[in-house]
Amino acid sequence: MYLAAHERVLRFPKPTRYSLGARIENTVLELIETLYLAQSKQGASRLLLLNKADITLKMLTTHLRLAYKTKSINDAGFAALSERAVEIGRMIGGWIKKTKNPAQS
Repeated sequence: MYLAAHERVLRFPKPTRYSLGARIENTVLELIETLYLAQSKQGASRLLLLNKADITLKMLTTHLRLAYKTKSINDAGFAALSERAVEIGRMIGGWIKKTKNPAQS
């Protein structure tokens, strides 16, 4: 996800590349870090980190929409990154569900 976002941000116009583009890249990195932390935890602490990752992903999708609305990213770039974000959201949702109900594995 980061590499795809980075490649798209490099094509942003200069005024948004260093503001919104940097936010998008930083949010993706924060999401990756949070998921790695969640992987190493158990129980309630894992659930807290997964909820944080879910919120971070929602912020990322908001940043992507802003980039699209400001025409910093084209249709294809927005679609590609949004599809990846939706897939990650499904994975996080499944992980949250499994963490809440560990007996139903």
